Amino acid sequence: MKTSSKIAIAALLIIVAIPLIVVLAAEIILNSTALKSEIENIVAETLEMDFKIEGRIGIRFFPMLNLAANKVTVGIKSGQIASADRVVIDPRLRPLLNLDVEIEKAHLQRPRLTFNPHAIEKIMALIDAESGGPLPVESLKIESFSISGAGFTYTDDHSRVDVNEMNLRGGRIDIIANREVIINDIFGFFKAVEFTGDMAIRRIAFRNFDLENLNAKLIGKNGIFTADPVQLQFLDQRQN
Repeated sequence: MKTSSKIAIAALLIIVAIPLIVVLAAEIILNSTALKSEIENIVAETLEMDFKIEGRIGIRFFPMLNLAANKVTVGIKSGQIASADRVVIDPRLRPLLNLDVEIEKAHLQRPRLTFNPHAIEKIMALIDAESGGPLPVESLKIESFSISGAGFTYTDDHSRVDVNEMNLRGGRIDIIANREVIINDIFGFFKAVEFTGDMAIRRIAFRNFDLENLNAKLIGKNGIFTADPVQLQFLDQRQN
């Protein structure tokens, strides 16, 4: 083999190897105990709840930036509130320079929500806390989203509601949308959320009530949430 051919092959191998080395190095850094703990602590302090990433954090640069966290859990002292086998996002880096968070795709695999009155009280106390100030970003947008195999459970002394499998797939979600949404202003937050999507629920069970194979078109805008043909309005009781 000619020397020039050997050089060309070596150069090609190096070009191919560089992205792989970068990805491996990035994953090693992200999964280092110190950095992983720091990420968990930042999120936990923000949520004022326990937050853990029990699995590995994965990163991919091609064809676009892709971040994946495996076995994510959120909880309080009385137990776990939420979990997901896998959370995957494709963030855009350039908009971050203007404090705009834009995500090309977001996917949650097998998320689970478990609520009881104590958990709801904790969440409402967090929402009502007088932390004040606008959110630290100008806008948050998700171009497309999907949720697969979701489950939901609510229990109290008198009832239990179970959604054993729910799948969502939809288009754009806008949260904040260049509006000032105050952290402790739940009314402003819900009014700023806009989304569209499709929902499929295999089964909802509550006491003697049982609903199976529910499919609906989801629309949320200006505090009104529609699961066609049912419409729910988030009431702002502080109207003048």
